[in-house]
Amino acid sequence: MIPLDVPDGPNLRRDVVVVGVDGSEPSTRALAWALDVATTHGWAVEAVTAWPEADAVMVHDVPGHHSEPRHRAVTTQARTIEAVTRAVAAVPDLSSVIVNSHPVDALLRRSADARLLVVGSHTQGGAHERRHVPVDETLALLAPCPVVVVRAKEPTHGSPVNEAPASPATTSTR
Repeated sequence: MIPLDVPDGPNLRRDVVVVGVDGSEPSTRALAWALDVATTHGWAVEAVTAWPEADAVMVHDVPGHHSEPRHRAVTTQARTIEAVTRAVAAVPDLSSVIVNSHPVDALLRRSADARLLVVGSHTQGGAHERRHVPVDETLALLAPCPVVVVRAKEPTHGSPVNEAPASPATTSTR
């Protein structure tokens, strides 16, 4: 466990860990890690899912009409939370938020007064192969609270992926 020295200052912080959940393997590991840290520190967890996805065209919710992107976000978040909470020993106070917004905007707003922001990394390939800055890198630069980026499991040479506890690969503190 990484000791987290999250100072109390003039900006009062909620005792909550905000975690981005999009159903991917890195975000699933991020949720598990956030639940563990929150349990250890006696904090709550807020699972945030933004829709549509980061690279999708923005579709706004129209009351009374079915929105496939929103339905996908709700279903994905529920399945991810169910799978992760079944697999962990203890579950702290856990709330879920579905936001019609770009993931960076949604997570920045929700983490404005949080103790910690946890996200999964979707970074693949070198910087020259990217067309935009990944959400995790943007959040590490802009978030008003410490950020933990949990990476996907990486296969070892010549053998299948070994099960290991989710651990952060990068921390950025403010």
